[in-house]
Amino acid sequence: MTRATYEPTGEECWINMDYVIDAYPLGNKMRLYTIDRERGSYLVNREAFEFEQAFANQLKF
Repeated sequence: MTRATYEPTGEECWINMDYVIDAYPLGNKMRLYTIDRERGSYLVNREAFEFEQAFANQLKF
């Protein structure tokens, strides 16, 4: 889980990175979209996103 901001409302939340399907750089943040088509995008600190990606890559067999 990673701390994020739900972009449409500006509300702070946690996002499960397992459900992220698209990620786009946006300055020092990343704009993330999840498998839930009903929801808008999330903003995550770019360093946190890269850390999560590196961690996930270590878990792959």
